[in-house]
Amino acid sequence: MQAAQETEIEIDGKVYRVGRLNAKQQLHVFRRLGPLLAAIGKPVGEMVRAYGSLKEAEGSGKASLGDVLEPVMNELAKMPDAEVDYVIDTCLSACSRREGDRFAPMMRQGVLVFQDIDMVAMVRLSIEVIKDNIGNFLSTPR
Repeated sequence: MQAAQETEIEIDGKVYRVGRLNAKQQLHVFRRLGPLLAAIGKPVGEMVRAYGSLKEAEGSGKASLGDVLEPVMNELAKMPDAEVDYVIDTCLSACSRREGDRFAPMMRQGVLVFQDIDMVAMVRLSIEVIKDNIGNFLSTPR
């Protein structure tokens, strides 16, 4: 049953599986990201209200990804290192990487197993975990 809930992605030629966090982990990641998510919501909401959609906002030339990134980066910069570490470590604990014919966990006893992972891969995996685990909570009902 667990495999059905996993997503496979490739980053820099390596295949990763993104799994599920338990409900408490989801809650703790969500609450730590609250200010960051609010920072995204405000400019995105304003662009959608003004232009009808993000795509139209960017197409207008009057709004850009920078309009969203600036408040996000400001909130991220305010987060204590321990909070960022918690989010990244928790997200990576839900991931595994293909090694030969098997998948090995990314984290073991709170330590990153693969020392060759770079920041870009670490952030991409964390974003995938967040999307897969709390993305439904953030999306608006249709």
